[in-house]
Amino acid sequence: SAGEFACAKLLLETAAPSGMDSDIANDTDHKKNAPLHNAASKKDFFVLQLLLRHGADIGILDKRGRTVLHRAILSPGRVSEELRRDRIKCVRLLLELGADA
Repeated sequence: SAGEFACAKLLLETAAPSGMDSDIANDTDHKKNAPLHNAASKKDFFVLQLLLRHGADIGILDKRGRTVLHRAILSPGRVSEELRRDRIKCVRLLLELGADA
């Protein structure tokens, strides 16, 4: 969403001068989900792009060993045409940047 993007952008850009932006972009929760996993799961192209610009690790694995690319491809059941388009944009970006399954 626009609010999530604005919040992530503010946080990462504020942290960038100290070099902490990549630490934030690669921080994981108790399931080893990084912000990049969450953006890929939501098919949020703009947040995905923002995180990658700030040093997010495209090869990071979650607790189940899934890559960001796996998470971008997976979808919960039936999805809208808009979500399909967003998924394609996310997958294309990840592949262009060398993501591996």
